[in-house]
Amino acid sequence: MRLLVVEDNPVDRQAHIRLLTQGAEGRYSISEAETAADALCALDADSFDALLVDYRLPDATGVEFIQLLRDRGIDADGTAFVMITGPGDDATAAAEAVGNGFHDFLIKGRVSGPALKRLVDNAVEKARLSQSVQDHQRALEQSHQDMADFARVVSHDLKSPLNTMIGYLELLQVGYGDRLEGPAAGYVKDCIAAGRRMSRMIDDLLRFSHETQSADAFAETDLNQVTEDAISNLAAAIEERKAAVSVGPMPHVHGQPSVLLQLFQNLIGNAIKYTDPSVTPQVDISAQAEGANWHIILRDNGVGIAEGDRERVFRMSERIARDDEGSGIGLAVSRRIVDRHGGRIWIEGRRDGQGSEFHILLPQFEAAELAELQT
Repeated sequence: MRLLVVEDNPVDRQAHIRLLTQGAEGRYSISEAETAADALCALDADSFDALLVDYRLPDATGVEFIQLLRDRGIDADGTAFVMITGPGDDATAAAEAVGNGFHDFLIKGRVSGPALKRLVDNAVEKARLSQSVQDHQRALEQSHQDMADFARVVSHDLKSPLNTMIGYLELLQVGYGDRLEGPAAGYVKDCIAAGRRMSRMIDDLLRFSHETQSADAFAETDLNQVTEDAISNLAAAIEERKAAVSVGPMPHVHGQPSVLLQLFQNLIGNAIKYTDPSVTPQVDISAQAEGANWHIILRDNGVGIAEGDRERVFRMSERIARDDEGSGIGLAVSRRIVDRHGGRIWIEGRRDGQGSEFHILLPQFEAAELAELQT
């Protein structure tokens, strides 16, 4: 294991080296530096598993040394940093160091050889685990970006010939519809409907990719505004069906505003779409505190969902209603959105048997903030 001891006091420096090497001959390869500048030169020339850095160097404090590394773009990813403080240093110095990039700290004269070895080994393990997590996170983000790019390309490449096909079929229907014999006119009509359905499915798949990988920052989000925007976006469908949508007082939550907008737009839109044509759609949304969560309920008077299908509808491409409009993606998106926000969504039948109840649990704003700080 390659170590760099950065300490301007030669007596202290040799004491640290002696503690590390006693009984561990050959385990550590140790280099020395007296100043922050010397340490930066050493890091420029070589890589180390761990650095033991004195809190008070002649040309920088330990925290300033970490900042110098970042400013100069020196790659020290995966390297463990251990702060060395003196007995008289402020107790907050160690806490400040750990909060600014150091993995652990020790107090001069208060640590034995075995304890110092364990401390260094643990710091190295922490650094390696942290680097592994960062590497996986970067790979995951790149994978998500690649998938989103792929979805956009596929969407374009699929829709271009599909739109051409639909266009020619529509020209055939308009220009030659009266000349088509037997069931031919119906065949053309069915082909156009199937093409439009496929086009909507491609759009929904692209939307699924976008909404489940949204880069929107989590922030305090007013669900009163979110539901208002969702209703505004659905104004045409609401007017066409003469639907009534009522929303009670809604909470503020910790979430991604545009993604939560899609959630409520999906649920309200489905409630209107899947109501018997002879019935005026009625959608009621309410919220109440329940422990550390907000319990949001969306009630509709639609066709309802059989108990055996209430989990299945949240799977990709599962369609319970036999219409030509749905792609079976909307509720899959909804579940993914709620999952991302640390919540839960499920369906229950209304007690009067008239429609469904969509239940959503979302963490209360303060609880979500605390959970994020603790991760």
